[in-house]
Amino acid sequence: MNYELFTFPKMPAPQPVTLLQPRRIEGSACSIAAKLGERFGVRAKPQDMGARIIASDDHSVLEYFVATGSVRWAARAGQKGEAEFQPRLPDEKEAVEYATARLREFDLMHGAAAVHSVTDLELCIRKANEKEESVWPIARQVNMRFKEGGLPFFGPGAKIQATVGEGGRVDEMLRFWREVDVAGEARTISPDHLADILMRDESFAQLCPGEASVQFHDCQLGFYALPPREVQGLLVPVFAISGTVSTPALPRYDFMRYVPAVAIAAKGRARVAPLRAVPAY
Repeated sequence: MNYELFTFPKMPAPQPVTLLQPRRIEGSACSIAAKLGERFGVRAKPQDMGARIIASDDHSVLEYFVATGSVRWAARAGQKGEAEFQPRLPDEKEAVEYATARLREFDLMHGAAAVHSVTDLELCIRKANEKEESVWPIARQVNMRFKEGGLPFFGPGAKIQATVGEGGRVDEMLRFWREVDVAGEARTISPDHLADILMRDESFAQLCPGEASVQFHDCQLGFYALPPREVQGLLVPVFAISGTVSTPALPRYDFMRYVPAVAIAAKGRARVAPLRAVPAY
């Protein structure tokens, strides 16, 4: 193992941490989706698509994710082409106010979520008689993240988002989330164990000391939530670790790795399951 390749920040000391288990969803998925369709004003019968139930009419589309009870709603775009001028968007504070009001109206807010950021959706366009492209924001996205037991959630399965357009109009809303209960407690792995897992990541196996380097910048403890269409039996704590690889061919490549923060017993066996780093997606 090429230890000279790696640089680490101060790693968290072992500590007790809660294990969370997704709560069972009561009721028929089709019935829940039908009620959501009524709430959002979608005039169409929900269609069972397996992992999702979808209701779609001329005005909007509603998705209900069976595995998690997550919801996504989006207004259908009109027949207009690409915008030819920059819309008048609310500022960040106003965007949060419009988004919060709309999310509350449709019962998509959650006590464990808080505003994390406001980002812009941008349009890039170049007309036939122009040499340079024009870029402008066409909507603002208010992004909310979850926290339970004092720890943040990572991954695609734990977020609330509302897309705010011209005049404060909200064109899309989603809440990806699994309601959870405490399933137990464990102790996080040692800093040396964590560093060893990262150094054994196969992504770095071909790098040569003196030519390349791997620098880890930040390490944060939290929970990882799989995408909303996937079943997840246990929400295991992870270390979210950002880093940068530098090679002669690629001077800077930023990445994120998630490493299970506790050793979970393998099903039906006395030993613990092996831990490894998992890339972000």
